[in-house]
Amino acid sequence: MKQKRKFHQHVQKGEEVILELGIEAARKIIGHQLEQDSTEFISIVKTGLKEAREMDEIQIHVHPTQYSLVSSFDEDLKRSFPPHVHIYFYPNDELGADECYLESKQGRIMVSVDSQLEELRRQLFELLERDSH
Repeated sequence: MKQKRKFHQHVQKGEEVILELGIEAARKIIGHQLEQDSTEFISIVKTGLKEAREMDEIQIHVHPTQYSLVSSFDEDLKRSFPPHVHIYFYPNDELGADECYLESKQGRIMVSVDSQLEELRRQLFELLERDSH
């Protein structure tokens, strides 16, 4: 019985290592994709905007290197919202090149590859933990 428990603990540790390696590989692949095609950054912004559907005014803060790209998709991004929603774009040199945050009266939503991968990591570890019990 004791060996069986040890075996399951060993397998769980292996699953955790595999999960960490998978997340790190995804981070590198996405980073490489962003380097190859900067318009991929727009999909990151759109993901964040899905969380901001109920806001009347949204400020999108991006690194200055992404500002012209994001603002060039102005009309495309605004089409995701009702006409009364105001969207403003701001360069922010305190952000990383693949980071963005959305700000409104309701608060701030951080949007980045790292924040999305961290959320995925958290949810996968929760599933792993739940399955081990």
